[in-house]
Amino acid sequence: MNHLKWFERLTFLYYKRRCYVCSCGKRFSEKTSFIERDQRFSKEWHQAIQMLCVKSSTFQSVAEKMGTASSTVIRRFDQVAEQQLVSGVTLPKALAIDAYKRETNAGEFQLIIANAETHEPIAILPNRRKDTIK
Repeated sequence: MNHLKWFERLTFLYYKRRCYVCSCGKRFSEKTSFIERDQRFSKEWHQAIQMLCVKSSTFQSVAEKMGTASSTVIRRFDQVAEQQLVSGVTLPKALAIDAYKRETNAGEFQLIIANAETHEPIAILPNRRKDTIK
C-alpha cells in the first residue's frame, strides 16, 4: 500500500493481513488501525492528499508529487468539500444586485449582491459577467 513520502521518496508498506476462519465457517480478516477496509492507501496518505489538494494550485501537481492519478486526488478533494459544505444554506426572499464602477484586474465594474430586506451584503464579485454571477 502507498504511504507518506519519507525523505522526499515515495514509500510503500507491505503488510500481509491475517485471515481467520470461524467455527461456523465464516471467514474474516483482522482489523487494522492504519488502513481502511478495501483500500490500497494508508489513512495518513489520504489525509496528506486532502491537505495538499486544498493548498496546491492544481490537482495534477499533487498527483505527480504523491505518485498517483489526478482522478484520485479529485475524489479526495470532493470528500473534503462535502465535509466543509454547510447543509441547508438558504438565500433571502429578495436579492438586491448593483454594479458599481471600480477598475480591477477582472474588469471595470464590480458587482455587489445584498439582502434586499436587511441591506446586508452577501457577496462582492470582481466583475459583472454572467459566468462569475453563476
